[in-house]
Amino acid sequence: VDARGIGNAAMTKVSAQMSSTIDVTAFPVFVEGSVDAIGSDVVSSRQFLTMETVYDDRPLYIYALHLKALTGYPMRKTKGGVRIPPQNQHEESDAIIRSSVLRLIQARRLRELVDAHFTVDQNAQIIVLGDFNNPERSDVLNTITSSDHYPETQLINLSETIPKEMRYSFIYHGEKMLFDHILISKNLSSKVLSFEILNKNLKDQSQQAETEYYSSDHAPVVLTLK
Repeated sequence: VDARGIGNAAMTKVSAQMSSTIDVTAFPVFVEGSVDAIGSDVVSSRQFLTMETVYDDRPLYIYALHLKALTGYPMRKTKGGVRIPPQNQHEESDAIIRSSVLRLIQARRLRELVDAHFTVDQNAQIIVLGDFNNPERSDVLNTITSSDHYPETQLINLSETIPKEMRYSFIYHGEKMLFDHILISKNLSSKVLSFEILNKNLKDQSQQAETEYYSSDHAPVVLTLK
């Protein structure tokens, strides 16, 4: 859970081992042997929830995440941890860059955890799900799913299996966006019974009063395995 009380949670009917995993890692350097000058200063905000259970008589690894939002840029801080608000546009731009870096570092860390399973077992069963706060085909999603250079360890974004007009889990000022995803390892694709984004009754958040109670500003994304 971060300073605002935002985090991850899970409920299960089956036996499972659960733990939290730090959500940041070192930033990739440009020259071999260089010292990472960014990652060591990035503070973990919303650790990943890791769950290990058994499916189809084999281990199943599930990662639940809630990545840094596109808005609410991280501000610069003093050595004592006090936030320094931007004073002009280029400092505001710096804040946007810090937000982008943080989300990409979180994505890189998640991919590092996924690859650790594939290193042990090329047929590892893996599910990554949650609020990515990033749309399809974004750099963050591409970092996690992997590239075509490594097809055997790619993760499948199940949202791409449903009609485009249904691919949204958040509405703001009339714009429909898909921020919530479920990614699965390829060996689970034949075991998918259904995948749904329950957005039929989703409301436009720009028209919601701050004091109005509602269950969530995002639509539930549901995967059912055989």
